[in-house]
Amino acid sequence: MAEPKPNPGKDRVTGISWDALLAAASRRLVKLDKLDAALALAEATIVRMVGHADWTSVEVHLEVPGDHFDVLTNPDVYANEEELNDFGNPYEVHGSSVLARVFTNVLPTGVECADVEAKIRNDPIQDDWREQVRASSESGPTNQGRPFGTSRILTYAGLNYRSRAEVAIAKVLEQSEDILFLPNCSSVSGKVQKEPDFMIFFRQRVGILEVDGGSHLGRMADDSLRDSYFQRQGIFIKHYPSERCESDPAVVVKEFLRLLLKTP
Repeated sequence: MAEPKPNPGKDRVTGISWDALLAAASRRLVKLDKLDAALALAEATIVRMVGHADWTSVEVHLEVPGDHFDVLTNPDVYANEEELNDFGNPYEVHGSSVLARVFTNVLPTGVECADVEAKIRNDPIQDDWREQVRASSESGPTNQGRPFGTSRILTYAGLNYRSRAEVAIAKVLEQSEDILFLPNCSSVSGKVQKEPDFMIFFRQRVGILEVDGGSHLGRMADDSLRDSYFQRQGIFIKHYPSERCESDPAVVVKEFLRLLLKTP
């Protein structure tokens, strides 16, 4: 996925940078335990802020990667709440969505976020994007190796991987009958889906080996929040650079297993 480009825009009244507002709002969502929305906001970009009534209220306009759009526009965080008017008809309460309230919390005193609008950002694409879409539609829903952003899908031994480094690790892991591993398999915590690169079971221990690089570029916030889901379940996680995984996969796997066995 392309890394979100910092936007030089600033709040017209206070001079606070839009990136600083995004950072503060993302941290606020973390404190509210809305981790999926926080990581989605961390990948977003503010492209415009519209002020009303001498900038005592603003509208925040976001562009979001397609992979995070559904999360960020989920009614739990995006939609305005409804109340009943005097005639018993529902109407939207202006500025009452979680996102609007979060931005209000981090804007300067006296400035309210009245509304948040999110649109999908058009990130760079691979030349074979048509083939990727066809493959996804023909195979139907899958819990393994789903396309992620613009990452390229590689197939080895009937399973999907996103880089040559991942394939190299898989080739080492499959050599041992003592190792059970799940590559790029979806998991769900609540309604949030997360996909570790390799979930490895070895001698009654379980750990996650992450191959950083490639599809992970520009996803530090995403990876950090995703790790927290697994760490809260006591699952050991270790990240390795893709260059090292591709050039010396046997050493990486050996080191990972050694560290895994040291976990409680």
